[in-house]
Formats: sequence, C-alpha cells, structure tokens
Amino acid sequence: MTAGRGPVVVDTNVFGAELTRRGRPISNAYSRHLEGRPALISFVTEAELRYGARHAGWGEQRLSRLERRLAQARVIWPDRELLDVYVAFRHDCTASGHPLGQQHHAWPST
Repeated sequence: MTAGRGPVVVDTNVFGAELTRRGRPISNAYSRHLEGRPALISFVTEAELRYGARHAGWGEQRLSRLERRLAQARVIWPDRELLDVYVAFRHDCTASGHPLGQQHHAWPST
C-alpha cells in the first residue's frame, strides 16, 4: 500500500462497478483512487449489491464473484458514533452552504 493512503469509503455504484460490464467505465475511472487501499462500505451498500444480484437472477459464478468482492471490504454498521459523525457532518455542510447540506441529499427527501 502507498504510504499515507489509508482506508476509503466507497459507495455502492463504485464498489460494485467491477462486477458488471456496464460498470467497467466507473471501475476504471475510480481505480487509481481505490488501488491498494482498504475499502469501507456501508451495510446499505452490501444490502443493495445483494438485492441487485438476487433481483437480476445472478448464477453461482457471478454470486461467487460478489462474495469475493464483499469479503475484500470492511462493512460499517450504524452505531452512536457514526450517527454523531453524520449529524455533525450534515450540520457543517448546511451551515457552510455546501451542496451536501441540501435536503435532497437527506433521507427521507422531502
């Protein structure tokens, strides 16, 4: 691993991109940011990938690739500390006028 390059939080579309042909451009675009770094994914990302595979009717070979990919990541589960970080981050974004503070980035979006 490159010195000074620690873990990286990866969203569903980027983390799962290498699993499909359609996702290859995304995978290629982000590979330099992810290479050699441990991936942290939300439990929601794991659920979305498993649901997508089930909904698409993936066979054993593709499901095995998904399992290997998921085994490479650390899944982050919600706890009080994560909730506090989210609240502080969202507040700071809203207070500073950053686009991530806008309502359509929140759940539920109103």
